[in-house]
This record gives sequence, structure tokens and C-alpha cells, in this order.
Amino acid sequence: MSGVTAPSTGPERRHPVTYIVCERDQVLAPAVPERLAADADPIERLPSSHQPMFSLPDAPADVLDRAR
Repeated sequence: MSGVTAPSTGPERRHPVTYIVCERDQVLAPAVPERLAADADPIERLPSSHQPMFSLPDAPADVLDRAR
């Protein structure tokens, strides 16, 4: 889990990042996606489980369309 908790050693990000927080995720503790999304803009929230592409397939596709 260190990849989730340790600070990135990668180069500075120079492109926009969209993050999808799955509000009904039962795999990750709620603080984890919030921490991962902290530097994203925008943050999209979906009322889905861990894999929204299965439970709400149109919703992640809509997020991708808006991110273009």
C-alpha cells in the first residue's frame, strides 16, 4: 500500500488530472480516494462501487468525454 501513502517521487505534473471518487466503494477506506484525489481538478463523484464501469457504465464514459 506504500504507493497510496508515500509521496510521489515522479516529475511534477504538467497536465490536468481528473479523479473519480466512487462514493459506495467498499474496497478502499473513504480517506484513501479522497487523499488520491486531493491534487486533481476536477474531482468527479459517482454513486457507485469500486468499479463504476460495471455498475454505471455510462457515468465514467461521460467523465472521459468532459475531460477531453
